[in-house]
Amino acid sequence: MATYTFEPPVAKILPRYLADTRGLQYLLFRYYQPEYKGVNVYALSDGTFAQDYPTPENQNTNFPLPFNPTEPNAPYAQWTNIDGTLSFKTLPVRIEKIYLGGHIYTITAGEAEKLSAAGYEDRITVTP
Repeated sequence: MATYTFEPPVAKILPRYLADTRGLQYLLFRYYQPEYKGVNVYALSDGTFAQDYPTPENQNTNFPLPFNPTEPNAPYAQWTNIDGTLSFKTLPVRIEKIYLGGHIYTITAGEAEKLSAAGYEDRITVTP
């Protein structure tokens, strides 16, 4: 039986220096390329995928906010108001699963099919 693994994409977006850097640090690090950052991939309940940063694989960065990071597939979002009361919002599209950038995930054949159809086929590895 084949084993499928998925590694979310990475993007060169982290600068080597801060925007307010001056002096010797700026003179040296302005020549360095930006660092790679892992990009989170969100599987949504409508069958699409979104990311927290656009890459060539997927430009869709429209994922439902707010969401509960401890229970991302909850059908509603909850937050506490300044007066201590709770507010709820029903989400028409919710996050089903989160693939955190920088990690490698073992996935099912069905997940591999969906990710391939969404443009992530080069990020999926099949081991016989």
